[in-house]
Amino acid sequence: MKEKEKAKEEPKPKEPDMVERANEAAARLEKANAELKENIAKMESLRAEKILGGKAEAGNEKKDMTADEKVTAEARAFLKKVGLREDAIK
Repeated sequence: MKEKEKAKEEPKPKEPDMVERANEAAARLEKANAELKENIAKMESLRAEKILGGKAEAGNEKKDMTADEKVTAEARAFLKKVGLREDAIK
């Protein structure tokens, strides 16, 4: 008889009720939505970079430089590096 009474007195582990489970699920969904918003923003940024890649100066496409233009650009970069004026190559 005493064993039955002791069994009744010991509290059983409480299982979460329906409202608590719904609240937990809502919290998980809110967290997932926040992460999703961050990921979408990152994806949009990466897509914009990919679309604009290879374009410069307000969307004008890059043009390939001729051999003379490459030599001139390298000479200007060198002169700038050593501290001479660009008009030295004109």
